[in-house]
Amino acid sequence: SALADVYVIAALRVAAQQVQSRHGAPTVERSDGGEEPCGVVVLGLGKYGGRELSYGSDLDLIFVYDEEGHTTGVPGESRDRGRISNYLYFTRLYERFHQAVSRLTKAGFAYRIDSRLRPEGKQGPLALSVRGYRRYFEGRAETWERQAFIKARVVAGDEALGRRFMDVVHDFVYAAAWSPTIVDEVEHVRWRMETELAREYSDQRNVKLGYGGIVDIEFLTQLLQLRHGAEHRELRTPNTLEALERLGVGGWMDESDCEELRECYFFLRKLENRIRIVQQVPANILPSSHRELSALARRLGYISTPGMSPGQVLMDDYTVRTRRVREIYTSVLAMVRGSPT
Repeated sequence: SALADVYVIAALRVAAQQVQSRHGAPTVERSDGGEEPCGVVVLGLGKYGGRELSYGSDLDLIFVYDEEGHTTGVPGESRDRGRISNYLYFTRLYERFHQAVSRLTKAGFAYRIDSRLRPEGKQGPLALSVRGYRRYFEGRAETWERQAFIKARVVAGDEALGRRFMDVVHDFVYAAAWSPTIVDEVEHVRWRMETELAREYSDQRNVKLGYGGIVDIEFLTQLLQLRHGAEHRELRTPNTLEALERLGVGGWMDESDCEELRECYFFLRKLENRIRIVQQVPANILPSSHRELSALARRLGYISTPGMSPGQVLMDDYTVRTRRVREIYTSVLAMVRGSPT
C-alpha cells in the first residue's frame, strides 16, 4: 500500500504537468473577483484505503476537486487559448493519470484502477467537486456506500482540501441517524455476494466472498463502526484490524472474539495472497484438484498427518476457521439488530 501511494503521487504529478501544459492551471473565483488555484485530491477506498492491499489488488480510487471554475489557459494570441472548465480539466487529468498508472507496456503495468465506487458507478463523472459529492451523499447515496466510504483515505493531492473533504465523508458515514433497517440492508448485500458472486460448490471455496470469508469479517466490523462511530471517533479508521482491536478494547465486542477474528483474517489474507501469487491473477478461489490444493497447503507450511494429505489438513483448518467467523458474524448482526436506537 505504501508503494502504491508513492506511485499514485508521482503519476498525479506527471498527469497534472501534461494537462496544464495544454490548458493552464485550474482556478476558482474568490469573493473579491480574483482567482485562486483549485485543488484536487485522490482518495483510496477498499483495501487500498485501509492500507490492506493484497498481491495483485486493484486500486479503488476517486478524484475530488474543490469547486467549479475554469483553467487559466496558456499564453498565446487569444486570452482563452486552451481554457476549459474545471470539470473538463479534472476529467482529462483523471484520464491521463489512469493511463500513467495502468497502461500496458513492454514491462507490464503497475496497477489496475477501479473507480466504480464513485457516484453512479461506471456511468458517473470521473471527477466530481466537493459540492457535487455533498449533494450526492445527502440525496441519493445508499447504505452500502456508507460502508464503502468507511475505507476512505486521502492518498495524494491538496492536503487542506483532503482534510475538508474527509469531514464531508465522515458526516455522510457517521452522522445519519441509526436504524435497525441498516442491519437488514447490510445482511442483504452480504447474502447476494455469497449466493451470486462467490460461486461456491462441491469442494471449491471462495476465500474472500464465500461462507465465513474475508468479507464476513469486514462487514461485521463496518456495521459496528456505523453503529458506534458517530459518538466514538476512535472507531473511524479505514483499517479492518485496527477497527477490530478498538472495538474489543472499547467493549463493543468481546475481546476474545475480536482476537479470534484477527487471527482468522490473517489466515484468510495469507491464503488469498498465496493463491494470487501462484495464479498471477487476483483470484480468491481455493483449487479444487487434490494435487493443486496440496501444493498450496505445502506453500503455507502444512504437512501430511496420518491418513491426511497437506491439502486435507488445510481444508479442515479452513472449515473450522470459516465456520467460526460465520458464527461471530451472525451473533454480531443479532446483537446490533437488537441494540437500542
